[in-house]
Amino acid sequence: MKNKSIYRTMAVQNIKKNRKMYLPYILTFVGMAAMYYIITSLASNPTLANMKRGAHTSVVMLGFGTWIVAIFALIFLFYTNSFLIKRRKKELGLYNILGMEKRHVSRILMWENLFVLAAGLGGGLLLGALFDRLIFMVLLKMLGEAVPVEFYFSWTSLIYTTLLFSAITLLIHLNSIRQVHFSNAVDLLKGGNVGEKEPKTKIITAILGAVSLGAGYLIALTTEKPIEAFGNFFIAVILVIIGTYLLFTAGSIALLKLLRKNKKYYYKPSHFISISGMIYRMKQNAVGLANICILCSAVIVTVSSTVALRICAGDSIRSHYPYDMITSLNMDFDDENQTDTFSDEAIAILNESVDDAMSKLNLKMGESIQFTTLEFWSEQKGDMIATDNLKNPVKLCILTLDDYNNINNSSETLDENEVLYYPAGYRYNASTLRLFDRKYKVAKIIEKMPAIAAGDYAGDISIVLVVRDKDEFSSLYQIIKQKYEYSESGLILNLLYKYYFNIDGGDKESRIALPEEFAHILSDKMYSYEGISFGYSYGGYDRAMDEEISAISGILFVGLFLGILFLTATVLIIYYKQITEGHEDFSRYQIMQKVGLTPREIKSSINSQVMTVFFLPLITAVIHMCFAYPVINKLLILLGLTDTNLFLVCIAVSTLIFAVIYTIIYFVTSRIYYGIVTQKNDY
Repeated sequence: MKNKSIYRTMAVQNIKKNRKMYLPYILTFVGMAAMYYIITSLASNPTLANMKRGAHTSVVMLGFGTWIVAIFALIFLFYTNSFLIKRRKKELGLYNILGMEKRHVSRILMWENLFVLAAGLGGGLLLGALFDRLIFMVLLKMLGEAVPVEFYFSWTSLIYTTLLFSAITLLIHLNSIRQVHFSNAVDLLKGGNVGEKEPKTKIITAILGAVSLGAGYLIALTTEKPIEAFGNFFIAVILVIIGTYLLFTAGSIALLKLLRKNKKYYYKPSHFISISGMIYRMKQNAVGLANICILCSAVIVTVSSTVALRICAGDSIRSHYPYDMITSLNMDFDDENQTDTFSDEAIAILNESVDDAMSKLNLKMGESIQFTTLEFWSEQKGDMIATDNLKNPVKLCILTLDDYNNINNSSETLDENEVLYYPAGYRYNASTLRLFDRKYKVAKIIEKMPAIAAGDYAGDISIVLVVRDKDEFSSLYQIIKQKYEYSESGLILNLLYKYYFNIDGGDKESRIALPEEFAHILSDKMYSYEGISFGYSYGGYDRAMDEEISAISGILFVGLFLGILFLTATVLIIYYKQITEGHEDFSRYQIMQKVGLTPREIKSSINSQVMTVFFLPLITAVIHMCFAYPVINKLLILLGLTDTNLFLVCIAVSTLIFAVIYTIIYFVTSRIYYGIVTQKNDY
């Protein structure tokens, strides 16, 4: 019993003696446990799950975040613990020399890890429980929901957090035992002073990194259409990540060795020390720097894009829904009893369903429009609208002049074989336009057509053709209908009767509930309808706005949450790295002082090395953002954000805030490093 208490006592003394190494590690443990408890508690909170407003999106994002935090906690705690073991190898080796067996050393490490687990897990759960309510209130505020009165404590989160961090501690302990048992006393005594060997220059790897990075940049710069941005973005991201790792691990070493070959540059005291020092340990530094670079890029992209989307959510949704409510009937071309137009009875059923839904929810009708449109996929090729062999398809909407004038309160006129044409924002300079076997004279280019293709998201851009009358409309319909019936290319044809209207007043919940209420009433009426078979679609501005804000708020919340986590990890990684390298560099700087280097020259070389290691990831992340901006901008257009200037401002502000925090970290850690190598700090 007495022997067992000796191990506990020694473990406590070791933690106290190495408190400047252990305290940040325990605080890291506390922070990781608290963040994991909070995010799992939010993900499993029944209040959030039962909310009407886009709860699914937020819960999914939080569930995704729990896995990221768990994986990151495992990797990061292992990473920080490796610094502790490296600094303490000499101490553990001394225990062997003094007669302790390795199993005794393992018991000391076991008690140390148990004490860290107790302090870290206990503090993390306490901190998580205290801040869980506050973070939940912040999330509800972002979602626009009322905060419930009752207090919620998640026993599930407590169990998951305890199991996760106990398992991580066990793995860390097993890894520590492995290092002790597979090393002899001499290796342990020297372990704290063993640095990285000078890495070899890998020219092929560096070239592959440059090619991969260049390919990612090229894809980002050459993506022209929003519809292509989604797939291209992820390909570009993968290529940039691969290129970043390869260039940091191989390219940085190749660059440093090229600088070393430049005698005029290299043989200066500050350059000589900083370059030789970075080459000496770049193999290990490079992966960490690449990780930081990728994390910096991810945080800036996530925060800037989600903030921009959140600010402009109303504008982007309104561009899709120029009216508060959008409904339509869609002709069913699989029905043998189909006709070439909608019957008066079918239109009456649509109107009655709208009126019944409005009446049930005590809402009043505002401005409205009704029109018929023919829609199918096509492609602009010169002065011709093609419908075959489409490479970059866009939707073509055809409607009559009467409907166009009613929609826009205009009085346009057309002669025979004349059309009005909206080329979906593209320049069109030809005076004629060909479609099938028809050749039309373009009487006017329409500058803006907001309502015709309403309800379609920005990536589904429509071109619009306004024909003279119903006879021309029906003639085109018959041609495209025949192509639809005999096409083997999956051609999609839609004959739609659309009814758009605004809502005067009404409470928000009723306006949000209107689309579902309308769909329920229309479905019941359709069931008893024995005429033409038709489908229907619907959508509401208030409901879409509510869902959009919820989705973006959930993404923004998780992005900010993970951003704080990654930033904290970055600080601690650099802190431990500076301490470890400070001890490793101490003897080298002492030699430099003895051969005549002044303290000012030593400080200059330290600043040069630390600044390079520190700001290289941030500078590279900013370069990534510059090249990624075009494709991200088009991706956001696909999601409804068309305000380019706002996105640029969000990127600039996010980068500036991140850079300020980064600079503060630089000044703090560089002072610690300088204090160690000059023996002004007691570590």
